[in-house]
Amino acid sequence: TDRNKFIFVSSYGIPVNNKNRNGSGDRQSVEFQTKLLTESYKLFAQYPGSFMNSFADYNSECPLINHYDENYYLKTDGLFEYGREPKYSAGIVKKLLYNQGYQKIPEGTETAEKESYVFLTTGLVVLFMFILTLSRIPYLKENILKCVITPKNFIHLIKEQSPISNFQNTVVLFFVSFSVSLFTSTVLFYLRLDDNFDMLFSKLAGNGDVKIFLIDVLNKPLYLLGFLTLAFILFAFLIYIAAAVFSSFSKRHVKFRVIYSIISWSFMSMIIFFVFGILYSKAINYGAILNISFYLFAFLLIYCLYKIIHGIRYTFEYGLIKSYFYGTFLIIVSGGLVYFYVVIYRSVLDYWYLIKTFN
Repeated sequence: TDRNKFIFVSSYGIPVNNKNRNGSGDRQSVEFQTKLLTESYKLFAQYPGSFMNSFADYNSECPLINHYDENYYLKTDGLFEYGREPKYSAGIVKKLLYNQGYQKIPEGTETAEKESYVFLTTGLVVLFMFILTLSRIPYLKENILKCVITPKNFIHLIKEQSPISNFQNTVVLFFVSFSVSLFTSTVLFYLRLDDNFDMLFSKLAGNGDVKIFLIDVLNKPLYLLGFLTLAFILFAFLIYIAAAVFSSFSKRHVKFRVIYSIISWSFMSMIIFFVFGILYSKAINYGAILNISFYLFAFLLIYCLYKIIHGIRYTFEYGLIKSYFYGTFLIIVSGGLVYFYVVIYRSVLDYWYLIKTFN
């Protein structure tokens, strides 16, 4: 370290479950907190100043995603509990400050977060269901191959013959929605432990009952998977409603099942995120691969939306310029509403820049 630089450590510590005494191998245990504090103190002792996070547990101004108490607002990174009862770490830190010896911190066994296995297990179960469905539903496998290999011919088939049942459309939409949900769920489940994400989440969702509800969803993998799967299905359903409204002004009469088929099968490309979800379920890397997957997600989503526009244009025999103009207009308006809420109304982007400046 450059001697001319003044290094000041404003805070260090970690919130833990005050009832967890599994040893320092468990990241949620009091022993882990003690080990982190003692090792950090020894490391930062060479600097002019450093502070542990807090003397005692305290209530935050907003509900916390990463909470270990029934009270969503309680920050449990103190040396003492909220009622000022000393934790195991308080006695050890006191001896450390007085240069006294202390007994070895119990190590226990390293425990993996059991919730993370839910994503992998659920993904494998759904994969088995998908393989089973391919063999049980007639022509489903053939239709998937046609959709992927010859998309133009597939749209023509839907328009002229409408051979795909609503049940088959629903099955495809469910598996695509689950694939998107598995990918986004694994990423959000790991991001939820980051304090910066918690602050941005508060700006986006507020600090009331809505955030508490979403915290419960974020901290329970099955709830998170179900919630995001339903959210994507709702997204597709809103597109279906918009397409149905536009079809009412068309001179050509088209069955609503045809519209449903076009929308459901146009999202087939998104099923690739099932693979990303399985990979991220046990080992997520916040590096180039994750960034690439985000860009790929944005690209494929826009690509699928334009496939829907193309399919509806071809089915209703709209003009090329007119259909793409209205389709692009709807995408821009929808994106603009999201941008207005996130960036202008909630100022999330400015808040993010502020966080990055301090980091």
